[in-house]
Amino acid sequence: MGCTRPNEIAQKAGLGTGAAVMPALHTLMDLRLVERQVPATARQPLKSRQSLYHISDPYFRFWFRFVHPQRSALEEGHAPLVLEQSILPQLDRFTGPVFEAICREHVWRMVLPFMPQRVGGWWDRRAEIDVVAVNDTERALLVGECQWSTRPVGTDNLDDLK
Repeated sequence: MGCTRPNEIAQKAGLGTGAAVMPALHTLMDLRLVERQVPATARQPLKSRQSLYHISDPYFRFWFRFVHPQRSALEEGHAPLVLEQSILPQLDRFTGPVFEAICREHVWRMVLPFMPQRVGGWWDRRAEIDVVAVNDTERALLVGECQWSTRPVGTDNLDDLK
């Protein structure tokens, strides 16, 4: 259902608090079905309280986002209608985070003026940056924005990033 914080996940699952869901999240992480993400700038990632949890595999994310909620309609042969009404209107929003992950992976392959120690995203309560590469030793930082869209990206995206 798109929840990424332990408290949100626990509430949707009817488990009460975020602490109650942690054993299940750890099991899912051990199985590599769920991944924990922290901002790339976190100096102690294992202790960060800004953790977000996501389904690791894009296929599973697609299944739980689009297929599972529409199983009855799909089993009744209404795939074209499900595609038109449920999947296509949300597909760009679904694909955006996958594209961001691909962009972050690409940063590791880029020739940069520094060797990143960590590559990921960054967020707080007010803002989000899609790609952040950090080298604490050299005090170097690369930030970038990824847009999965059919519309051209304008300078407002650059202004927001600055």
